[in-house]
Amino acid sequence: MHIGFLSPEYVLPGQYDGGLANYIHKVAHALCSRGHRVTVFVLSNKDRCWTDGQVKIVEVKSVQTLPIKFPEKAATAIDNWLHAYYQIRSSRRMAHFVWKEHRVDPFNILQTSSYEVPGFALRKNGRIPLVCRISSYTPVLRSAYGRQRTLAEYISDWLEIRQVIDADAAFSPSLFSSSLYERLEGIKPDLIRTPIDFVKLEPDVSLYEEELSGIRYLLFFGTMSKMKGVDLIAGAIPGILISHPDIHFVFVGRDDGMPKGKKMTDLILSKNRDQENHIHFVPAIPKAQLYPIIAHAVAVLMPSRVDNYPNACLEAQMLGIPVIGSRDSSLDEMIEDGKTGFLIENGNSSNLCESVTKLLNLDEIEYHKMKQANLDRFSSLTQEDLLKQLIDYYSAVILRFNEKH
Repeated sequence: MHIGFLSPEYVLPGQYDGGLANYIHKVAHALCSRGHRVTVFVLSNKDRCWTDGQVKIVEVKSVQTLPIKFPEKAATAIDNWLHAYYQIRSSRRMAHFVWKEHRVDPFNILQTSSYEVPGFALRKNGRIPLVCRISSYTPVLRSAYGRQRTLAEYISDWLEIRQVIDADAAFSPSLFSSSLYERLEGIKPDLIRTPIDFVKLEPDVSLYEEELSGIRYLLFFGTMSKMKGVDLIAGAIPGILISHPDIHFVFVGRDDGMPKGKKMTDLILSKNRDQENHIHFVPAIPKAQLYPIIAHAVAVLMPSRVDNYPNACLEAQMLGIPVIGSRDSSLDEMIEDGKTGFLIENGNSSNLCESVTKLLNLDEIEYHKMKQANLDRFSSLTQEDLLKQLIDYYSAVILRFNEKH
């Protein structure tokens, strides 16, 4: 079948971060390996078409400016108020490119992300079934970031929820996000786990050997934000170092900052002025460089307030590394407390400190047993053909759509 993905992000040259980008990159290539054709429409700063291996990439220039020019300060304020306007116009541009491609090589199905509503203009189109993959329930996500919603954000959230409701089918990779929609919106998205089809990479150990070789460290990787609980790690560092003064802390990824604009890096350092030599920051890097850093970590810290069956947790478990994550965040669907890692109370920095200390106090036999449990869990996941489940799901949606139309 010919499958179209609609997304605000993809793994573009020089851009390696973004869970959604990496998810689509991985699934698109995996679908091509099963003989399907895949076209990815991604919002960008330009219109262009190219190929990423077997995957066709159509970059669609997003709309981020008003047709009328305003003074700089006024324009900034108007942009904040009218973000929904940009989303709708960008989705219409994306729909234009989808129909243009469809005339040449018809699509069997389209999958849109809920995030940034790239498929909003294709709801109820009557010609191609539209499936919406839920990235999150955004009102709860904004709360986890610690922000108060603006009027524009209320409108954007309504657009996202409407896209989920109006799609021909909607699914979530986690029970957590699905249950939020069921409880708060009265719809129950299907549960389709993220396919476990990691590409084997030739590891690039140069960065690890240059920056981190020879030290024991705990690792966070991903987007540094309050939602991901990075502020909780910052608060736990002093207590951890009291009992384990040899341990270091490594943060890999983009700094999204705190709600009022303070950088996460500044927050971490401000809470740990006397321990700056134990803290290391690395920007977003390619997977070939990231995996050796994960593989040498004592544990990965993922105290997210909200998450959605994150790929990062799977990557850590794939390499046998214990993960410390939060309850009531979807990570409790991935971590077996005390066996593959530890679960902490959501939003509790003291509990994070206690759990890290507990992990660091494991003897060698207990620790290696935990690592093996992660390897075993990942191996069992790979025995499930989750990609086939996604393909079968597409087929069922197409069948229902054809019967209806």
